[in-house]
Amino acid sequence: ILQPHAVIHQVIIQAVTQGLLIFLLTWGMALGVAGITALSGGGFHYTKALRFVGYSITPLLFVGLISIIPLPWLATVCDLLAMPWAFVVMGAGVLPYLKLKSEHAPTLSALMCGLLLCLWGALPMLIPFLLNLKPW
Repeated sequence: ILQPHAVIHQVIIQAVTQGLLIFLLTWGMALGVAGITALSGGGFHYTKALRFVGYSITPLLFVGLISIIPLPWLATVCDLLAMPWAFVVMGAGVLPYLKLKSEHAPTLSALMCGLLLCLWGALPMLIPFLLNLKPW
């Protein structure tokens, strides 16, 4: 309705692709956080890292669902609003939830935010290329 050239099967393929991206982002980021905490002396707790990542990137998950709507700049504007929230939640949760040492917290928080930024930027480019899909 919003874009006459977008047909239903393209919207369904886009929705499935976004779901796959959200799944890969959550599990990949949790694996990265668990690895970072294990290397920093916090221990390897994948379930705790998965809960931490799930809570931290909740706004990004909503952006992934919103980006199904075929409006040209909607996903980009929502990304700009949701990414700082994810950074703040990750930075605030490093000490109390992951039980990391306070002297390493700023560095590890920056490392986790950088990992999130790399995954959030790379996955949307990788999955459609592998599925041979064309962007909106």
